[in-house]
Amino acid sequence: MDRFEVHTNFTDTVKRVYDFNLAGLASPSNIDVLRRVFTEPNSLRPDLTAKRVTEQAAELFGQTYSNAPSR
Repeated sequence: MDRFEVHTNFTDTVKRVYDFNLAGLASPSNIDVLRRVFTEPNSLRPDLTAKRVTEQAAELFGQTYSNAPSR
């Protein structure tokens, strides 16, 4: 086992994956992720919701459409 992956799977949030190898355990940020998995799992909850991703995509499509040349 030389690879670690932590997958967040909170309801209505965007999934986030923290991955690192055995050498990556030397990084304080990776140790912090592993510590929080067991002591404060909710602290790993992403701020971005699925709804917000959809809203951002709609805004981007709207901007693209309004900037498109008219025919």
